[in-house]
Amino acid sequence: MITDCKSSYESVAKENNWNLKQVKSKCYKDNEGNILANINSLHSELTMFLSRFHGVSTKHLQEYLNWFTFLKYQNYSIDYVNQVDDFEKKTITKLTEIKYFNICNNYSIFDFFQLYKDYNY
Repeated sequence: MITDCKSSYESVAKENNWNLKQVKSKCYKDNEGNILANINSLHSELTMFLSRFHGVSTKHLQEYLNWFTFLKYQNYSIDYVNQVDDFEKKTITKLTEIKYFNICNNYSIFDFFQLYKDYNY
């Protein structure tokens, strides 16, 4: 369990035999790379996720947590796909030059002069 440095977490972790890692509130991140802002953000997202239900029983808590985890992984994979797609679009448009000479002097099944004759090219 990763938390901030409140002492109340120590007794809960000890009672439940949990491994406790605490990040000091004035530190940007601990020696293992855990960032307190990310932990707080995740906690806020979980709270928002659970708030749309009219009470969460402890009997079904694990299923709710599994559902939340699934949605988080799904968002990460969609973000990754969008990043790759965005990268490809930007790369292709920056590296591809379309010039008048390239269009008109390369073989094509279309006669571009005929197609654009109304535009006075």
